[in-house]
Amino acid sequence: MRASLLVLALIAASAYASGDDHSGHGHDGHDDHDDHDDHDDHGDESGRPYEWAGVFDISMSTSLTWLAQKVDGEYADPTMKIVLLPAAGTATSDLQALEAEAEHSFEKSCKKVSSGGTLKIAEDTCYQLQFDEDKADSTFDIVPKGSFLAVFAEHVPIEFERDTHYLYNQDGGEDGAVEPEAELTAPWWGETPWGQAIGASFVVVVCTLIGVVFLAPAINRFSEANRDAFNALTSSFAAGAILAAAFFLILFEATHYLEQPEEAVGAAWWGGAILLGFITAFILDLLVGFARGAAAGNDTDPYSTDNAASSTDNAASSTEANLEAKKEVSTSPMSSSQARILSSVILGDFVHNLCDGVFIGIAFNVCGQFGWTVTAATVYHELAQEVSDYFVLTAKDQGNLLPWKALALNFLSGLSVVLGVIIILAQDLDNVTVGLLLAFSGGVYVHLGATECMTRVYKYAQQPRLQLAALGIFVLGATAIGLVLLDHEHCEGGGHDH
Repeated sequence: MRASLLVLALIAASAYASGDDHSGHGHDGHDDHDDHDDHDDHGDESGRPYEWAGVFDISMSTSLTWLAQKVDGEYADPTMKIVLLPAAGTATSDLQALEAEAEHSFEKSCKKVSSGGTLKIAEDTCYQLQFDEDKADSTFDIVPKGSFLAVFAEHVPIEFERDTHYLYNQDGGEDGAVEPEAELTAPWWGETPWGQAIGASFVVVVCTLIGVVFLAPAINRFSEANRDAFNALTSSFAAGAILAAAFFLILFEATHYLEQPEEAVGAAWWGGAILLGFITAFILDLLVGFARGAAAGNDTDPYSTDNAASSTDNAASSTEANLEAKKEVSTSPMSSSQARILSSVILGDFVHNLCDGVFIGIAFNVCGQFGWTVTAATVYHELAQEVSDYFVLTAKDQGNLLPWKALALNFLSGLSVVLGVIIILAQDLDNVTVGLLLAFSGGVYVHLGATECMTRVYKYAQQPRLQLAALGIFVLGATAIGLVLLDHEHCEGGGHDH
């Protein structure tokens, strides 16, 4: 069985409950901020007068300063409206409970405050911060009140960060940075990218029908005569693409969502999620292997080469015996070995495609461009995997299915990618949850590319010329994803590129 996310529920449950966890931001990498020319239309796409909110623990702060900095020589916007409210706690629910009051406060006539002015934490009060164009930094003193502060801002405050956090206590700088305990940001308030994400998921579903090309006699004969080359080259291209997506984009993106006040904590979350994603396939194969052995009366070794885990990844060999076997599909009752192979491929595909939908949904919630990149990597992998699956499902000594049955079952199992997208887009995920899921998916992708795809390359590329071709097409696959970096900007939880 290929890598899957059956343990996703455990991660999501624990992470989702962490709405009051830190969602800190680093400050060394905010050099490429957007110009934000669209800020003439204040607020987010849902019509709210604010596009970001955060809640802070200020119980230990004797004085607070709100900071806005020029980035690349100018402020992201010359002014920003802001509302400061006392909060009951630091959970996401505490912040959401103040949304109505925040909107009511924004309806008031906002008081203009110049750099150096003072802000009070109070209901029915709105400020319009006026940034000093003659200075690189503009500061505003906040009078502490209570233990918890909720801030609702017209723009995402990290847009105004150059090298120092936007809220700090009297110590100033990084040491005095006051990080939000929970945040609400535009992707979850504004228009959820249902159209793009669902459309992308159906693109992946179409890949399950790649076996149609083998119905053409000429292509079928060619594929049978060049089975090793088919498997080696398609798997090599998929490996390059999916590993590039993991290392260039997904894993790096996850670090921005898992930054914690203590670096060791963030590294532990990030590394733990990656390792869990990488080892998930092995854990599931272990459990399924034991289950199959018991169900079959232990008539077969669950770790033998024809079990579910191996049969999914091992396409039929290109021997003359196998070529003849495919010409005559058996009509005898399904054997236990055949049943295990079919359940492995079909059920394995269902779970795997569900995971792909989860990854695609997360990527589109991060930012649209990132979503299409993950979709492209998924398509590359799926095309290679579905070719292998088709060979397994239709080979007499393995799946023993008629071509149309193999295509139909592959298509039905592939529909789970749509379900994965729907599950994710229907959730209200905070930064920590997104970071964990991205890191987990990166671990799964590393497993797919390094363990599964490359294993097939090693198996089928035995001749030097084919090995050289596989190396070239691996580079091509990695380059296809790597080129995205030329136009890729980091996407924060607030949906804005930086």
